[in-house]
Amino acid sequence: MVLFSVILVINFAFCLFLGSFVYYKNPTEKLNRYTLILCIAYAYQTLINFGLTVVESPETANTWFKFGAFYPFLLAFQLHFIFFFTEKKVVLKSKGFYIIVYGWALIFSIIDLSTDLLIGKIEHVGESWVAQNPVNSELWLVRTVSVWVILAMMLVFCGIYLLQTSNEARRAQAQFLFFGLIAFYLIGQYLPFLGLSLICYAVSRYGVNALTAKLSAEIMMNRLPEVLLFIDATGRVQFANSAASATLDYSREELVGLPFDYISAGGNKSQGPLESFEKIKSTGHAGNLELKFRAKNGAEIPLLTSIAEVRGSTGRALGFLYLGREITQIKKREAEWAKSQQELELDSIIRLDFLALQSTELLRMTKVISENLKSLLGSQEEPLSISQNRQINSIFEATQGLDKIGQEMHNISTPGKDINALHRQNFPLKPLLEYILQLFKEQAYNQDLMLISDVPDTIGTIYADKRMIQQLVYNLINNAVHFTPGGGQVGIGAQRSSNEVQVTIWDTGIGIAPDDVAKLFQAFKTVQTPVSQKHEGKGLGLYFCKKYVTLHGGLIWVESQVGKGSKFHFTIPTNGEKNS
Repeated sequence: MVLFSVILVINFAFCLFLGSFVYYKNPTEKLNRYTLILCIAYAYQTLINFGLTVVESPETANTWFKFGAFYPFLLAFQLHFIFFFTEKKVVLKSKGFYIIVYGWALIFSIIDLSTDLLIGKIEHVGESWVAQNPVNSELWLVRTVSVWVILAMMLVFCGIYLLQTSNEARRAQAQFLFFGLIAFYLIGQYLPFLGLSLICYAVSRYGVNALTAKLSAEIMMNRLPEVLLFIDATGRVQFANSAASATLDYSREELVGLPFDYISAGGNKSQGPLESFEKIKSTGHAGNLELKFRAKNGAEIPLLTSIAEVRGSTGRALGFLYLGREITQIKKREAEWAKSQQELELDSIIRLDFLALQSTELLRMTKVISENLKSLLGSQEEPLSISQNRQINSIFEATQGLDKIGQEMHNISTPGKDINALHRQNFPLKPLLEYILQLFKEQAYNQDLMLISDVPDTIGTIYADKRMIQQLVYNLINNAVHFTPGGGQVGIGAQRSSNEVQVTIWDTGIGIAPDDVAKLFQAFKTVQTPVSQKHEGKGLGLYFCKKYVTLHGGLIWVESQVGKGSKFHFTIPTNGEKNS
């Protein structure tokens, strides 16, 4: 009796251990969770058997029998488990299944709890208490027959699934499950852990986290968004993935075995498997072929297809893999892109034409202003005051500036003209730098700024594109004037070394934060400050400064401290200068 009790205790512990092991192997998988419940149910049955073994009086044994009245629920859940495993989705979605199966379990459990119609006389036989069959009890007969019907259904459904499934892992699971059920029925009352061991091994070994190589490859191929077909050497489909089924409107079962010509549109016969072999035997593959395939409803579907030859371990040709993407959407996007590109080109032409028109008009107006201003000054009899002379000079300088802008706009809008082409010439640097600085004299006077020139006479000439250097320096001084508050200073300096000239434009303005320095020379990037909001720009000035310096092979950089000012330096190499 003691030995039998120990065996039952070990069974109880094993049932709980096996259920926990399978559950924690993959707690998100429903089959693993169902297996845990099944193990707990058999642990419950083992506990009842243990109680009937250790008690001594028939009254206590009767209490344990009442405690075991829920055994029908174990059978109901076991049938539920088998239906879930064998993928009887239609049955499991039906409310009738749950009403009939669990309703049967509930009725017989209530009868067993409240009456003795199913227990009969209790006797001590061998190592345990047993309930003898009630005499002339039709109710007991109904329950016994229904139990055997449920047991038979589980074996039948599991056996059919074992024979029908083509999934290698699921077939292995079904084999262990089938023999596990048989072990339950033969010795399950005393050694249920043997049957549970087979079931738990099947779930943990062949579950979703333990795929075989063949199953893994099949799953990956089915998840491919592209159409995948394997055509054997006789020209028949041997494999089709889910994308092929959806695209061609066939089920996968219908596709397998079809001749390739059935799904290949008429123009593709040169790409059939036998013909393809001749084309790809030298390289083993062919790609980017626009092939048309015929769907089940007769529609022709264009696919951008790659073909690869498949050979066995002995080198014998087994067939061809076809991997194709639908190109209807690709062609649609290409057409949309081409249309957009055409619209952009047209828009660019319109903008250039408008720029050319406006630049011509701007040049004409600046010429009119200059000529009329000269005519007025020529007819002036009395000398102008110092203030008037300064104002007239400002008008002349502004007009010259407008004329340069108009010329730049005209150059940009001229078709075929390379605006990045360098037109180098020798010219003296100091007069150019001081001339540009003086263009801001009136603005500096109005803002109470001091302009300082520190360009030595010995700086000499440089060989560079004068237009670009002038625009470069103008942009840098313009920024310095804008970002320097009243009472500050803006200056320009230059120095020559053996192989380059370095020009520096400095100011005592608001300075630049370190985080903003990195984006200074990027197109359409502006630094957000209270001063910058007053002088709204497009973020192109410093971008073109860097572009002009880079075209000359030089460097440009900045040193700045917030609240103290900035220094912009650029270099122009002199090792390529020509003697004037």
